[in-house]
Amino acid sequence: MKITNFIRYILCLMALVCLCNFNIVVQASEESSEETVEEETKSNVVKILTVYTDENGNTYYAKQGTGFLVGVDGNQNSSKHVFTDYGILEGDNVVIETIKKRNGLPADSKLELKYYAIGSMGVMTSMSLKSYSQDTRYAVLETDMAMADKSYYKLGDGSKVTQNARIHITGYPGSRSLLDQGQVADRQMVEYDTIITELQTASYYGEEITYFHVGEHIEEGMAGAPIIDDEGCVSGMFILHNGEMKAISVKNIRIILDSLDINYLTSADDETYDVPDAKLKLELTELVRENKEYISSIKRFSYTEKTWDALYNAIEKGEEVCSNIDSTKKQYEDSIIELEKARKKIKAKYEKLIVIAIILLVVVVLFSLLLAKGLKNRKRMKQERAAS
Repeated sequence: MKITNFIRYILCLMALVCLCNFNIVVQASEESSEETVEEETKSNVVKILTVYTDENGNTYYAKQGTGFLVGVDGNQNSSKHVFTDYGILEGDNVVIETIKKRNGLPADSKLELKYYAIGSMGVMTSMSLKSYSQDTRYAVLETDMAMADKSYYKLGDGSKVTQNARIHITGYPGSRSLLDQGQVADRQMVEYDTIITELQTASYYGEEITYFHVGEHIEEGMAGAPIIDDEGCVSGMFILHNGEMKAISVKNIRIILDSLDINYLTSADDETYDVPDAKLKLELTELVRENKEYISSIKRFSYTEKTWDALYNAIEKGEEVCSNIDSTKKQYEDSIIELEKARKKIKAKYEKLIVIAIILLVVVVLFSLLLAKGLKNRKRMKQERAAS
């Protein structure tokens, strides 16, 4: 009887533990999918800052939001174009009056609107407004200089913008306004994993625009944040439209970029434009180092000019690829192949002499054999004549 009660006690305890574990799993599944990420891991996303400056050069922070780099130039380098929500950049008379009152500026003070992109290392790069729409709420900016710590996104074709499609969002949440803080907010970049819940279409000057919503509450600071599909390509971008956070489809983003003659990459682009990974970079770096040590240890005059120059040029090309932050995956791969080929083909001058010597030796041997054969035949003929 005591044993039976003990077994019942153990079974009840096990059931209670299982129930607690089940509750923990349920609670974990109901938690937000938001996750803080390191900015360096999302090198395509930028923090955008809108400020006003007065005639004395004083700076007054106004708004902060998210944007992303897109496109490549004719040399396959990272573009200097940033795509974002126009609301981050839009001038605001209420903001202007508030800045004047709080800082004791004269009513007739002239305030100039300026835009900056903040890189992963906190470096501020000034930008100019290239194109925008107050109706569709998009904006395209161009940075004054390339952002060395940033790269570009590929754009999808819109086929991933479907109901219940899984997507990923990266940006800077929180309020858009900086007036109450008086300085740049130290906001952490976050990433959401969620799904597309609703699709809508609208018409703007005869152009069909696709909007969609997602299964997460999105704060206004995420306006301008890219929406990425499972293949790593842009599916859309968040905008704050008539007080509502929703996304504009990548199809419309591509139409806008096409109208501005801005080159961009698509999911169909091959490895020519792909960013090299750390393993590939290390492989070329080590190969360059090894061949530099090798070519420094040999004497140039001992090798043929053509093969020595080929190896030297391949090393220089490899160094150039390694030092250029915009070098593509294909450039790394081509440089590795070129270096390995040049190293295998380098020939010492004495190798030619050996080949020539062998050829001469063969000629001498053949001539000697022919001569010996001729002498033998002549001797035989002489003996035959003597016998007759």
